Amino acid sequence: MRIPKKYGFSRKINCPFCQKPSLTENQQGVPVCIQHKNKVLEIKCLCGDWLDIRKGKFGGYGKCMKCGNVNLSKVL
Repeated sequence: MRIPKKYGFSRKINCPFCQKPSLTENQQGVPVCIQHKNKVLEIKCLCGDWLDIRKGKFGGYGKCMKCGNVNLSKVL
């Protein structure tokens, strides 16, 4: 049985700070809510090094010196 898609429910991106729906992007290109528009996201990789947050063609990702490019959804 096929369930049809509904408009607006295909992809919901939440703010990494407060889990509210994200409406804008911060300086790094990470989707955040309006309250956290001016905050900078500092995340550690799974290996323990700091990630350099970048924006790419398919969304945000983190660049680690040891692991290489890491998807933000995996880190968050």
